[in-house]
Amino acid sequence: MWLLMSLLSIVLSSCCYIDPSNDGEVAEWYNLPWAPLPIKEIHHSPTPEDEIEAEENMLKESQPWHVDNLIDVALRNNPDTRVTWQNARSAAFLWRASRSALYPTINLSEQLLLQKFSGGGIGGGAAAANSTGIVGTGNIGNTGNTGNTGNTGNTGNTGNNVNTGNTGSSVVVGGNTRGLSSNSTSSSNQLLISTLSFSYLMLDFGGRLATIDAAREALIYADWTHNREVQTIMLNVLTFYYQHLEAKALLAARELDLKEAKENVESAQEQFDAGVVTIVDVLQAKSTYVNIQFQMEQLRGQTKTTLGRLATAMGMPPNAQFEVVNLPEDLQMEKVQKDIDELIATAKAERPDLAAAEAKWKGQEANAKAAFSAGLPTLTANGIVQNNDNINNSSLSSRYYSGSIILNVPIYNGFYYVNRTRSARADAAAAFAEWKSKEENALLEVVISYADFTTAAQQIKFADENFLYANKAYEAALANYKFGINTILDVLSAEAALSNARAQKIQSRTFWIISLTNIAYATGTL
Repeated sequence: MWLLMSLLSIVLSSCCYIDPSNDGEVAEWYNLPWAPLPIKEIHHSPTPEDEIEAEENMLKESQPWHVDNLIDVALRNNPDTRVTWQNARSAAFLWRASRSALYPTINLSEQLLLQKFSGGGIGGGAAAANSTGIVGTGNIGNTGNTGNTGNTGNTGNTGNNVNTGNTGSSVVVGGNTRGLSSNSTSSSNQLLISTLSFSYLMLDFGGRLATIDAAREALIYADWTHNREVQTIMLNVLTFYYQHLEAKALLAARELDLKEAKENVESAQEQFDAGVVTIVDVLQAKSTYVNIQFQMEQLRGQTKTTLGRLATAMGMPPNAQFEVVNLPEDLQMEKVQKDIDELIATAKAERPDLAAAEAKWKGQEANAKAAFSAGLPTLTANGIVQNNDNINNSSLSSRYYSGSIILNVPIYNGFYYVNRTRSARADAAAAFAEWKSKEENALLEVVISYADFTTAAQQIKFADENFLYANKAYEAALANYKFGINTILDVLSAEAALSNARAQKIQSRTFWIISLTNIAYATGTL
Protein backbone atom coordinates (compact mmCIF):
# COMPACT_ATOMS: atom_id res chain seq x y z
CA MET A 1 0.00 0.00 0.00
CA TRP A 2 2.80 2.37 0.81
CA LEU A 3 4.33 1.77 -2.62
CA LEU A 4 1.03 2.86 -4.12
CA MET A 5 1.10 6.01 -2.01
CA SER A 6 4.60 6.77 -3.28
CA LEU A 7 3.53 6.43 -6.90
CA LEU A 8 0.50 8.60 -6.23
CA SER A 9 2.66 11.33 -4.71
CA ILE A 10 4.86 11.33 -7.81
CA VAL A 11 1.85 11.71 -10.08
CA LEU A 12 0.42 14.52 -7.97
CA SER A 13 3.74 16.37 -7.86
CA SER A 14 3.97 16.25 -11.65
CA CYS A 15 0.34 17.27 -12.21
CA CYS A 16 0.11 20.09 -9.70
CA TYR A 17 1.86 22.56 -12.00
CA ILE A 18 0.95 26.18 -11.41
CA ASP A 19 1.83 28.74 -14.02
CA PRO A 20 3.04 31.90 -12.23
CA SER A 21 1.43 34.07 -14.92
CA ASN A 22 -1.99 32.73 -13.95
CA ASP A 23 -1.63 34.11 -10.43
CA GLY A 24 -0.27 37.46 -11.53
CA GLU A 25 3.24 36.82 -10.25
CA VAL A 26 4.68 37.58 -13.72
CA ALA A 27 3.33 39.13 -16.90
CA GLU A 28 0.72 36.96 -18.58
CA TRP A 29 2.74 36.87 -21.81
CA TYR A 30 6.15 38.07 -22.93
CA ASN A 31 4.77 40.97 -25.00
CA LEU A 32 2.79 42.38 -22.06
CA PRO A 33 4.02 44.35 -19.04
CA TRP A 34 3.64 43.05 -15.51
CA ALA A 35 0.99 44.73 -13.39
CA PRO A 36 1.47 44.67 -9.59
CA LEU A 37 -1.45 43.42 -7.53
CA PRO A 38 -4.33 43.94 -7.93
CA ILE A 39 -3.79 42.34 -11.32
CA LYS A 40 -5.38 44.10 -14.24
CA GLU A 41 -7.56 42.02 -16.51
CA ILE A 42 -5.46 41.15 -19.52
CA HIS A 43 -6.62 39.16 -22.50
CA HIS A 44 -4.61 36.20 -23.69
CA SER A 45 -2.27 36.82 -26.59
CA PRO A 46 -2.36 34.65 -29.71
CA THR A 47 -0.10 31.66 -30.02
CA PRO A 48 3.33 32.11 -31.67
CA GLU A 49 2.09 30.28 -34.79
CA ASP A 50 -0.78 32.76 -35.17
CA GLU A 51 1.62 35.66 -34.64
CA ILE A 52 4.01 34.52 -37.36
CA GLU A 53 1.17 34.01 -39.82
CA ALA A 54 -0.28 37.42 -39.02
CA GLU A 55 3.08 39.14 -39.49
CA GLU A 56 3.66 37.40 -42.81
CA ASN A 57 0.25 38.60 -43.97
CA MET A 58 1.11 42.13 -42.88
CA LEU A 59 4.31 42.01 -44.90
CA LYS A 60 2.38 40.89 -47.97
CA GLU A 61 -0.06 43.76 -47.66
CA SER A 62 0.70 46.89 -49.64
CA GLN A 63 -0.86 49.23 -47.11
CA PRO A 64 1.57 51.14 -44.87
CA TRP A 65 1.93 50.05 -41.25
CA HIS A 66 0.68 52.27 -38.45
CA VAL A 67 2.87 52.92 -35.47
CA ASP A 68 0.69 50.81 -33.17
CA ASN A 69 1.20 47.84 -35.52
CA LEU A 70 4.94 48.39 -35.39
CA ILE A 71 4.98 48.36 -31.58
CA ASP A 72 2.71 45.32 -31.38
CA VAL A 73 4.91 43.29 -33.73
CA ALA A 74 8.05 44.41 -31.89
CA LEU A 75 6.75 43.32 -28.49
CA ARG A 76 5.78 39.91 -29.87
CA ASN A 77 8.87 39.37 -32.03
CA ASN A 78 11.79 40.94 -30.23
CA PRO A 79 13.61 38.18 -28.31
CA ASP A 80 14.62 40.55 -25.50
CA THR A 81 11.11 40.52 -24.05
CA ARG A 82 11.10 36.73 -24.08
CA VAL A 83 14.39 36.67 -22.17
CA THR A 84 13.15 38.96 -19.40
CA TRP A 85 9.76 37.20 -19.26
CA GLN A 86 11.31 33.76 -18.89
CA ASN A 87 13.68 35.14 -16.24
CA ALA A 88 10.65 36.40 -14.33
CA ARG A 89 8.96 33.01 -14.63
CA SER A 90 12.10 31.32 -13.31
CA ALA A 91 12.18 33.72 -10.36
CA ALA A 92 8.51 33.00 -9.67
CA PHE A 93 9.15 29.26 -9.49
CA LEU A 94 12.16 29.82 -7.22
CA TRP A 95 9.99 31.91 -4.92
CA ARG A 96 7.43 29.10 -4.78
CA ALA A 97 10.24 26.65 -4.07
CA SER A 98 11.54 28.78 -1.19
CA ARG A 99 8.12 28.67 0.48
CA SER A 100 8.44 24.89 0.82
CA ALA A 101 10.61 25.52 3.89
CA LEU A 102 7.44 26.43 5.80
CA TYR A 103 6.11 22.89 5.48
CA PRO A 104 7.36 19.57 6.83
CA THR A 105 9.42 17.24 4.69
CA ILE A 106 7.88 13.78 4.24
CA ASN A 107 9.74 10.92 2.54
CA LEU A 108 8.69 7.37 1.75
CA SER A 109 11.22 4.65 0.95
CA GLU A 110 10.69 1.01 -0.01
CA GLN A 111 13.49 -1.53 0.50
CA LEU A 112 13.40 -5.19 -0.57
CA LEU A 113 15.89 -7.13 1.60
CA LEU A 114 17.03 -10.60 0.49
CA GLN A 115 19.02 -12.66 3.05
CA LYS A 116 20.85 -16.02 2.88
CA PHE A 117 22.12 -17.72 6.04
CA SER A 118 24.17 -20.86 6.51
CA GLY A 119 25.94 -22.43 9.53
CA GLY A 120 26.14 -25.27 12.05
CA GLY A 121 23.23 -26.95 13.87
CA ILE A 122 22.04 -26.49 17.41
CA GLY A 123 25.06 -28.13 18.74
CA GLY A 124 27.15 -25.61 16.92
CA GLY A 125 26.90 -23.00 19.61
CA ALA A 126 26.92 -19.51 18.20
CA ALA A 127 26.43 -20.84 14.71
CA ALA A 128 23.04 -22.15 15.72
CA ALA A 129 22.02 -18.69 16.86
CA ASN A 130 22.74 -17.34 13.38
CA SER A 131 20.58 -19.93 11.66
CA THR A 132 17.19 -19.19 10.27
CA GLY A 133 15.29 -21.18 12.86
CA ILE A 134 13.68 -20.05 16.08
CA VAL A 135 15.33 -20.39 19.46
CA GLY A 136 13.06 -20.72 22.48
CA THR A 137 14.07 -18.43 25.30
CA GLY A 138 11.71 -19.41 28.13
CA ASN A 139 11.52 -15.83 29.42
CA ILE A 140 9.09 -15.90 32.34
CA GLY A 141 6.48 -13.14 32.31
CA ASN A 142 5.76 -13.03 28.60
CA THR A 143 2.11 -13.63 27.90
CA GLY A 144 2.50 -14.71 24.26
CA ASN A 145 2.07 -18.35 23.19
CA THR A 146 4.87 -18.79 20.73
CA GLY A 147 4.21 -22.46 20.21
CA ASN A 148 1.09 -21.57 18.26
CA THR A 149 2.73 -19.11 15.89
CA GLY A 150 3.13 -21.66 13.13
CA ASN A 151 5.82 -23.90 11.84
CA THR A 152 8.55 -21.55 12.96
CA GLY A 153 10.56 -23.48 15.54
CA ASN A 154 12.80 -26.48 15.23
CA THR A 155 14.88 -28.05 18.02
CA GLY A 156 17.06 -30.32 15.95
CA ASN A 157 15.96 -33.16 13.71
CA THR A 158 12.53 -33.68 15.22
CA GLY A 159 10.81 -31.06 12.99
CA ASN A 160 8.10 -30.48 15.64
CA ASN A 161 6.91 -27.07 16.77
CA VAL A 162 8.01 -25.86 20.16
CA ASN A 163 5.29 -24.78 22.57
CA THR A 164 6.61 -23.36 25.79
CA GLY A 165 3.19 -22.80 27.27
CA ASN A 166 1.75 -19.54 28.41
CA THR A 167 4.98 -18.42 30.04
CA GLY A 168 7.36 -18.80 27.14
CA SER A 169 8.38 -16.78 24.11
CA SER A 170 10.41 -17.30 21.00
CA VAL A 171 12.97 -15.12 19.24
CA VAL A 172 12.88 -14.94 15.45
CA VAL A 173 16.32 -15.01 13.99
CA GLY A 174 15.46 -15.92 10.45
CA GLY A 175 12.74 -17.34 8.28
CA ASN A 176 12.03 -20.78 6.91
CA THR A 177 14.50 -23.62 7.41
CA ARG A 178 15.32 -26.02 4.71
CA GLY A 179 17.03 -29.42 5.15
CA LEU A 180 18.16 -28.82 8.72
CA SER A 181 20.36 -31.33 10.50
CA SER A 182 22.14 -31.46 13.78
CA ASN A 183 25.31 -30.22 12.12
CA SER A 184 24.26 -27.56 9.55
CA THR A 185 21.47 -25.15 8.56
CA SER A 186 20.77 -23.20 5.36
CA SER A 187 17.96 -20.69 4.97
CA SER A 188 16.75 -17.66 2.96
CA ASN A 189 14.66 -14.71 4.01
CA GLN A 190 12.83 -11.88 2.17
CA LEU A 191 11.81 -8.65 3.90
CA LEU A 192 9.97 -5.62 2.48
CA ILE A 193 10.95 -2.63 4.61
CA SER A 194 8.74 0.46 4.20
CA THR A 195 9.93 3.64 5.94
CA LEU A 196 7.89 6.83 6.27
CA SER A 197 9.87 9.73 7.71
CA PHE A 198 9.15 13.37 8.29
CA SER A 199 11.13 16.37 9.45
CA TYR A 200 9.96 19.85 10.37
CA LEU A 201 12.02 22.88 11.24
CA MET A 202 10.22 24.36 14.21
CA LEU A 203 12.47 27.32 15.01
CA ASP A 204 15.31 29.02 13.13
CA PHE A 205 15.08 32.65 14.29
CA GLY A 206 13.65 34.01 11.04
CA GLY A 207 15.99 32.38 8.54
CA ARG A 208 13.24 30.75 6.47
CA LEU A 209 11.15 33.90 6.27
CA ALA A 210 14.20 35.95 5.26
CA THR A 211 15.01 33.49 2.48
CA ILE A 212 11.42 33.64 1.24
CA ASP A 213 11.52 37.44 1.32
CA ALA A 214 14.74 37.44 -0.69
CA ALA A 215 13.18 35.16 -3.31
CA ARG A 216 10.09 37.37 -3.45
CA GLU A 217 12.18 40.49 -4.00
CA ALA A 218 14.12 38.67 -6.72
CA LEU A 219 10.81 37.96 -8.43
CA ILE A 220 9.75 41.60 -8.17
CA TYR A 221 13.15 42.65 -9.55
CA ALA A 222 12.68 40.34 -12.54
CA ASP A 223 9.14 41.63 -13.14
CA TRP A 224 10.18 45.29 -13.11
CA THR A 225 13.15 44.47 -15.33
CA HIS A 226 10.76 42.90 -17.82
CA ASN A 227 8.56 46.03 -17.75
CA ARG A 228 11.55 48.26 -18.42
CA GLU A 229 12.58 46.06 -21.35
CA VAL A 230 9.08 46.45 -22.81
CA GLN A 231 9.43 50.23 -22.54
CA THR A 232 12.92 50.12 -24.06
CA ILE A 233 11.69 48.21 -27.09
CA MET A 234 8.84 50.68 -27.53
CA LEU A 235 11.30 53.57 -27.33
CA ASN A 236 13.60 51.99 -29.92
CA VAL A 237 10.74 51.35 -32.31
CA LEU A 238 9.43 54.90 -31.99
CA THR A 239 12.89 56.44 -32.33
CA PHE A 240 13.79 54.47 -35.46
CA TYR A 241 10.30 55.10 -36.84
CA TYR A 242 10.70 58.86 -36.46
CA GLN A 243 14.23 58.76 -37.87
CA HIS A 244 12.98 56.80 -40.89
CA LEU A 245 10.24 59.35 -41.46
CA GLU A 246 12.82 62.12 -41.13
CA ALA A 247 15.03 60.51 -43.79
CA LYS A 248 12.05 60.15 -46.13
CA ALA A 249 11.01 63.76 -45.51
CA LEU A 250 14.54 65.04 -46.15
CA LEU A 251 14.63 63.05 -49.38
CA ALA A 252 11.32 64.58 -50.45
CA ALA A 253 12.67 68.02 -49.56
CA ARG A 254 15.74 67.38 -51.63
CA GLU A 255 13.52 66.53 -54.56
CA LEU A 256 12.05 70.03 -54.29
CA ASP A 257 15.58 71.40 -54.11
CA LEU A 258 16.43 69.46 -57.25
CA LYS A 259 13.41 70.89 -59.01
CA GLU A 260 14.45 74.42 -58.07
CA ALA A 261 18.07 73.73 -59.07
CA LYS A 262 16.86 72.55 -62.46
CA GLU A 263 14.89 75.77 -62.82
CA ASN A 264 18.04 77.71 -61.98
CA VAL A 265 19.98 75.85 -64.68
CA GLU A 266 17.28 76.66 -67.23
CA SER A 267 17.27 80.35 -66.22
CA ALA A 268 21.06 80.56 -66.45
CA GLN A 269 20.97 78.87 -69.87
CA GLU A 270 18.37 81.36 -71.11
CA GLN A 271 20.41 84.27 -69.83
CA PHE A 272 23.52 82.86 -71.46
CA ASP A 273 21.75 82.29 -74.75
CA ALA A 274 20.55 85.87 -74.63
CA GLY A 275 24.12 87.04 -74.11
CA VAL A 276 23.36 88.56 -70.71
CA VAL A 277 25.64 86.30 -68.63
CA THR A 278 28.69 84.20 -69.23
CA ILE A 279 29.00 80.43 -69.28
CA VAL A 280 30.18 80.56 -65.64
CA ASP A 281 26.59 81.09 -64.47
CA VAL A 282 25.44 77.98 -66.32
CA LEU A 283 28.28 75.88 -64.93
CA GLN A 284 27.67 77.05 -61.36
CA ALA A 285 23.96 76.25 -61.65
CA LYS A 286 24.70 72.79 -63.05
CA SER A 287 27.25 72.17 -60.28
CA THR A 288 24.59 72.88 -57.66
CA TYR A 289 22.15 70.63 -59.50
CA VAL A 290 24.58 67.68 -59.53
CA ASN A 291 25.53 68.26 -55.87
CA ILE A 292 21.87 67.95 -54.86
CA GLN A 293 21.65 64.65 -56.75
CA PHE A 294 24.69 63.44 -54.83
CA GLN A 295 23.05 64.32 -51.51
CA MET A 296 19.83 62.61 -52.56
CA GLU A 297 21.70 59.34 -53.04
CA GLN A 298 23.01 59.66 -49.50
CA LEU A 299 19.47 60.17 -48.22
CA ARG A 300 18.20 57.14 -50.14
CA GLY A 301 20.81 55.04 -48.39
CA GLN A 302 19.81 56.60 -45.06
CA THR A 303 16.16 55.64 -45.59
CA LYS A 304 17.21 52.03 -46.16
CA THR A 305 19.42 52.10 -43.07
CA THR A 306 16.73 53.50 -40.80
CA LEU A 307 14.20 51.00 -42.16
CA GLY A 308 16.62 48.16 -41.41
CA ARG A 309 17.10 49.41 -37.86
CA LEU A 310 13.35 49.65 -37.42
CA ALA A 311 12.88 46.10 -38.70
CA THR A 312 15.58 44.82 -36.34
CA ALA A 313 13.94 46.57 -33.38
CA MET A 314 10.72 44.80 -34.37
CA GLY A 315 12.45 41.41 -34.32
CA MET A 316 12.22 41.08 -38.11
CA PRO A 317 14.94 40.53 -40.72
CA PRO A 318 16.81 43.79 -41.41
CA ASN A 319 16.14 43.41 -45.14
CA ALA A 320 12.36 43.28 -44.67
CA GLN A 321 10.55 45.63 -47.03
CA PHE A 322 7.44 47.45 -45.84
CA GLU A 323 5.98 50.94 -45.77
CA VAL A 324 5.02 52.98 -42.73
CA VAL A 325 2.39 55.65 -42.31
CA ASN A 326 3.68 59.21 -42.33
CA LEU A 327 3.02 61.62 -39.51
CA PRO A 328 0.47 64.39 -40.14
CA GLU A 329 1.87 67.59 -41.59
CA ASP A 330 0.46 69.80 -38.85
CA LEU A 331 1.60 68.24 -35.60
CA GLN A 332 -0.46 69.13 -32.57
CA MET A 333 2.12 70.95 -30.50
CA GLU A 334 1.10 69.54 -27.16
CA LYS A 335 2.66 70.97 -24.09
CA VAL A 336 3.84 68.93 -21.15
CA GLN A 337 1.36 69.81 -18.44
CA LYS A 338 3.72 69.00 -15.55
CA ASP A 339 6.70 71.06 -14.53
CA ILE A 340 10.13 69.59 -13.95
CA ASP A 341 9.53 68.88 -10.25
CA GLU A 342 6.36 66.93 -11.00
CA LEU A 343 8.14 64.98 -13.73
CA ILE A 344 10.91 64.04 -11.29
CA ALA A 345 8.33 62.87 -8.75
CA THR A 346 6.62 60.83 -11.46
CA ALA A 347 9.92 59.21 -12.44
CA LYS A 348 10.61 58.20 -8.83
CA ALA A 349 7.20 56.57 -8.57
CA GLU A 350 6.78 55.05 -12.05
CA ARG A 351 10.16 54.04 -13.48
CA PRO A 352 10.41 50.23 -13.53
CA ASP A 353 14.20 50.17 -13.38
CA LEU A 354 14.18 52.19 -10.15
CA ALA A 355 11.62 49.83 -8.66
CA ALA A 356 13.81 46.91 -9.77
CA ALA A 357 16.88 48.45 -8.10
CA GLU A 358 14.90 48.96 -4.90
CA ALA A 359 13.71 45.34 -4.97
CA LYS A 360 17.29 44.18 -5.46
CA TRP A 361 18.39 46.12 -2.38
CA LYS A 362 15.54 44.70 -0.29
CA GLY A 363 16.43 41.21 -1.47
CA GLN A 364 20.04 41.68 -0.38
CA GLU A 365 18.83 42.92 3.00
CA ALA A 366 16.80 39.73 3.36
CA ASN A 367 19.81 37.64 2.35
CA ALA A 368 21.81 39.33 5.12
CA LYS A 369 19.13 38.34 7.66
CA ALA A 370 19.14 34.77 6.37
CA ALA A 371 22.96 34.60 6.60
CA PHE A 372 22.87 35.83 10.19
CA SER A 373 20.13 33.34 11.09
CA ALA A 374 22.16 30.45 9.65
CA GLY A 375 24.59 30.78 12.57
CA LEU A 376 21.88 30.61 15.24
CA PRO A 377 20.41 27.51 16.94
CA THR A 378 17.65 25.52 15.26
CA LEU A 379 14.94 23.29 16.66
CA THR A 380 13.79 20.40 14.46
CA ALA A 381 11.15 17.70 14.94
CA ASN A 382 11.74 14.30 13.30
CA GLY A 383 9.63 11.17 13.09
CA ILE A 384 9.92 7.70 11.54
CA VAL A 385 7.39 4.94 10.96
CA GLN A 386 8.95 1.71 9.66
CA ASN A 387 6.98 -1.34 8.55
CA ASN A 388 8.86 -4.68 8.15
CA ASP A 389 6.83 -7.14 6.06
CA ASN A 390 8.12 -10.73 6.08
CA ILE A 391 7.22 -12.08 2.66
CA ASN A 392 7.64 -15.75 3.65
CA ASN A 393 5.73 -15.50 6.92
CA SER A 394 3.46 -12.54 7.56
CA SER A 395 3.14 -13.43 11.24
CA LEU A 396 6.74 -12.36 11.71
CA SER A 397 6.11 -8.83 10.38
CA SER A 398 6.74 -5.87 12.68
CA ARG A 399 6.35 -2.09 12.87
CA TYR A 400 8.68 0.50 14.38
CA TYR A 401 7.94 4.05 15.56
CA SER A 402 10.42 6.77 16.42
CA GLY A 403 10.16 10.49 17.21
CA SER A 404 12.66 13.12 18.28
CA ILE A 405 13.17 16.83 18.80
CA ILE A 406 16.68 18.01 17.97
CA LEU A 407 18.27 21.23 19.16
CA ASN A 408 21.29 22.16 17.05
CA VAL A 409 23.59 24.87 18.39
CA PRO A 410 26.55 25.95 16.21
CA ILE A 411 29.56 26.44 18.47
CA TYR A 412 32.55 27.07 16.26
CA ASN A 413 33.17 26.69 12.52
CA GLY A 414 36.05 29.01 11.82
CA PHE A 415 33.88 32.18 11.77
CA TYR A 416 32.12 30.94 8.64
CA TYR A 417 28.68 32.36 9.45
CA VAL A 418 30.13 35.61 10.74
CA ASN A 419 31.96 36.27 7.49
CA ARG A 420 28.97 35.18 5.41
CA THR A 421 26.82 37.71 7.28
CA ARG A 422 29.36 40.46 6.74
CA SER A 423 29.56 39.63 3.03
CA ALA A 424 25.77 39.70 2.69
CA ARG A 425 25.58 43.05 4.47
CA ALA A 426 28.25 44.44 2.14
CA ASP A 427 26.20 43.22 -0.85
CA ALA A 428 23.15 44.97 0.59
CA ALA A 429 25.10 48.20 1.01
CA ALA A 430 26.33 47.95 -2.59
CA ALA A 431 22.77 47.32 -3.83
CA PHE A 432 21.56 50.39 -1.93
CA ALA A 433 24.29 52.52 -3.50
CA GLU A 434 23.42 51.11 -6.92
CA TRP A 435 19.78 52.03 -6.38
CA LYS A 436 20.69 55.61 -5.46
CA SER A 437 23.02 55.88 -8.45
CA LYS A 438 20.27 54.72 -10.79
CA GLU A 439 17.91 57.21 -9.22
CA GLU A 440 20.31 60.10 -9.82
CA ASN A 441 20.86 59.06 -13.44
CA ALA A 442 17.12 58.68 -13.93
CA LEU A 443 16.44 62.17 -12.65
CA LEU A 444 19.18 63.51 -14.91
CA GLU A 445 17.48 61.83 -17.88
CA VAL A 446 14.23 63.57 -16.93
CA VAL A 447 15.95 66.97 -16.81
CA ILE A 448 17.73 66.41 -20.14
CA SER A 449 14.63 65.15 -21.95
CA TYR A 450 12.56 68.06 -20.61
CA ALA A 451 15.21 70.56 -21.69
CA ASP A 452 15.35 68.95 -25.15
CA PHE A 453 11.58 69.16 -25.41
CA THR A 454 11.39 72.87 -24.55
CA THR A 455 14.31 73.57 -26.90
CA ALA A 456 12.66 71.65 -29.73
CA ALA A 457 9.40 73.55 -29.25
CA GLN A 458 11.21 76.85 -29.73
CA GLN A 459 13.21 75.50 -32.66
CA ILE A 460 10.02 74.55 -34.49
CA LYS A 461 8.75 78.11 -34.15
CA PHE A 462 11.97 79.63 -35.49
CA ALA A 463 12.36 76.98 -38.21
CA ASP A 464 8.89 77.83 -39.58
CA GLU A 465 9.72 81.53 -39.69
CA ASN A 466 13.09 80.85 -41.29
CA PHE A 467 11.48 78.73 -44.02
CA LEU A 468 8.92 81.44 -44.74
CA TYR A 469 11.58 84.14 -45.18
CA ALA A 470 13.97 81.88 -47.08
CA ASN A 471 11.24 80.90 -49.54
CA LYS A 472 10.36 84.55 -50.23
CA ALA A 473 14.05 85.47 -50.55
CA TYR A 474 14.62 82.72 -53.12
CA GLU A 475 11.59 83.73 -55.19
CA ALA A 476 12.76 87.35 -55.17
CA ALA A 477 16.37 86.42 -56.04
CA LEU A 478 15.25 84.26 -58.97
CA ALA A 479 12.92 86.97 -60.31
CA ASN A 480 15.64 89.62 -60.08
CA TYR A 481 18.08 87.30 -61.83
CA LYS A 482 15.71 86.90 -64.73
CA PHE A 483 15.48 90.66 -64.96
CA GLY A 484 19.26 90.93 -64.88
CA ILE A 485 19.44 92.61 -61.47
CA ASN A 486 21.01 89.79 -59.41
CA THR A 487 23.82 87.39 -60.25
CA ILE A 488 23.62 83.62 -60.31
CA LEU A 489 25.50 83.56 -57.03
CA ASP A 490 22.64 85.44 -55.39
CA VAL A 491 20.17 82.89 -56.70
CA LEU A 492 22.26 79.89 -55.65
CA SER A 493 22.84 81.38 -52.21
CA ALA A 494 19.12 81.97 -51.74
CA GLU A 495 18.37 78.45 -52.98
CA ALA A 496 20.89 76.95 -50.49
CA ALA A 497 19.31 78.95 -47.67
CA LEU A 498 15.87 77.67 -48.67
CA SER A 499 17.13 74.07 -48.79
CA ASN A 500 18.65 74.46 -45.33
CA ALA A 501 15.41 75.95 -44.02
CA ARG A 502 13.43 72.98 -45.35
CA ALA A 503 15.79 70.56 -43.60
CA GLN A 504 15.61 72.52 -40.34
CA LYS A 505 11.83 72.46 -40.45
CA ILE A 506 11.83 68.66 -40.78
CA GLN A 507 14.60 68.04 -38.28
CA SER A 508 13.10 70.31 -35.62
CA ARG A 509 9.83 68.37 -35.75
CA THR A 510 11.65 65.06 -35.50
CA PHE A 511 13.69 66.36 -32.56
CA TRP A 512 10.50 67.55 -30.85
CA ILE A 513 8.58 64.30 -31.14
CA ILE A 514 11.61 62.19 -30.12
CA SER A 515 12.18 64.41 -27.07
CA LEU A 516 8.51 64.03 -26.14
CA THR A 517 8.92 60.25 -26.35
CA ASN A 518 12.08 60.46 -24.25
CA ILE A 519 10.16 62.33 -21.53
CA ALA A 520 7.66 59.49 -21.35
CA TYR A 521 10.49 56.94 -21.23
CA ALA A 522 12.49 58.92 -18.64
CA THR A 523 9.46 59.19 -16.35
CA GLY A 524 8.51 55.53 -16.83
CA THR A 525 5.11 56.33 -18.36
CA LEU A 526 5.77 55.22 -21.95
